[in-house]
Amino acid sequence: DGLRVVREYDRLIAGVALEAPASALAVLRATPGVARVDEDLPVHTLLDRSVPQVGGDRVRNELQGTGRGVRVGIVDTGIDYRHAAFGGAFGLGTRVAGGDDFVNHDNDPLDDHGHGTHVAGIVGANGRFHGVAPNVTPYAYRVFGCAGATPTDGLLSAMERAYAEHADIPNMSRGSALGCPH
Repeated sequence: DGLRVVREYDRLIAGVALEAPASALAVLRATPGVARVDEDLPVHTLLDRSVPQVGGDRVRNELQGTGRGVRVGIVDTGIDYRHAAFGGAFGLGTRVAGGDDFVNHDNDPLDDHGHGTHVAGIVGANGRFHGVAPNVTPYAYRVFGCAGATPTDGLLSAMERAYAEHADIPNMSRGSALGCPH
C-alpha cells in the first residue's frame, strides 16, 4: 500500500516511476519480474566544465562529417533557439525542429540557463562558430530549470520523447548546477 504510479516507460526501458514509502522497497525488490529498484535521485547540470578540444575539425575534415540529415536530441536546460547559430526560431521547418519543456510542462524548451545551448553549440552550432557537426538538426528537451536538478523520471521522459521523435543521437550531459544567470 501507499504505492502510486507516476509514469510508465515502454520505449527505452520497461519500467515505472513510483511514489512509495521506504518500507516498500524491500518488497518491490523481491517482487518476481522486477529487475531492479532505484531511488529517483536528482541529476545536476554543470556549466563551468567543458571539453576544451573535442576533435570537431577532424570529424569535418578527415571524415567529411557535417551531420546533415542527423537528428540530435539535446536533453539538458533547453536550447536558446533564438540565437543565430540555431536559426532564430523553433519548430518544424526551423533549425531546432522539435522538443519539449519537461520543467514548465509546455512545448517551449527555451534555455534560461545556458548549459543546453552550450552543449548544442559544441554539437552543431552553425554561424560565426561551428560545432562538430554544423548541419545536424537539433531537438531541445528541457529537463533542467533554474534549480539545476531533475528527477530521473524527467530524464527518462525526455529520452522517450527523443526516441519517439526519431532522434538519431540523444545527448545528456552530466555535472552539478550553478543556477540560472539572472
